Amino acid sequence: MINIGLQLYTIRDECEKDFMSAIKKVAAIGYKGLEFAGYYGISAQVLRKAMDDLQLKAVNTHVSLRRMESDFDEEVEYAKILGMDTITIPYLELEDRLDRDSLLKTAESIARIDQKCKDNGIQLCYHNHDFEFEKINGEYILDILIYKAKYLKLELDTFWTSYAGLDTVLYMQKKNSRLIYLHLKDMIKDEKPIFAEIGEGCLDIKSYLKTAIECGVEWVFVEQDVCNTQSIECVKKSFNNLRSFDK
Repeated sequence: MINIGLQLYTIRDECEKDFMSAIKKVAAIGYKGLEFAGYYGISAQVLRKAMDDLQLKAVNTHVSLRRMESDFDEEVEYAKILGMDTITIPYLELEDRLDRDSLLKTAESIARIDQKCKDNGIQLCYHNHDFEFEKINGEYILDILIYKAKYLKLELDTFWTSYAGLDTVLYMQKKNSRLIYLHLKDMIKDEKPIFAEIGEGCLDIKSYLKTAIECGVEWVFVEQDVCNTQSIECVKKSFNNLRSFDK
């Protein structure tokens, strides 16, 4: 079975109350790796010791484009102390993608960060939502970013590719050389799709996992943007359902 990690944004309510307690709960469920969405004021050294004690691997972290532009050295140093070798830009603000000119300016900034990351032994990645599959002058926003940043890897959010109307498996196969991580959550179709625990919706998660393994992906992350029950119970159900796929 592929390695299963958790994007901590999913349990942000728990993290805000007591971050160390939250990651202990995640470890107790059985997750082996974490993807961060902030560090809640905890030093890298203290967090690294806690992770080691819990036998949790720090795999990846989400850092905004603005933060990577303004505080690159600090973010890279923190990532390296935790033992991470990837940093992911999780989102683009509307002003960064209003039109082709603003998007190209953004793409050039990402390309500069991409090169700096490579020079510092870090792999830069990008996490999609659905808007990256809108077209500007006939090109996907995501393809424009990839074209400009030649080392950039993709953390593909399979919910959002499906919501955008793509064949997710086919897209994974087409972007095989850029694909590094997956985000997994499920979908309940409604007027507006509802986020659901893995295995509780309509998405073909098993096919995504099979294709990820074929593409050489080593880690997938459970990430549910909005939980409809207690967040810890939500990620526990997703983890257990994912593990059942392998039986």
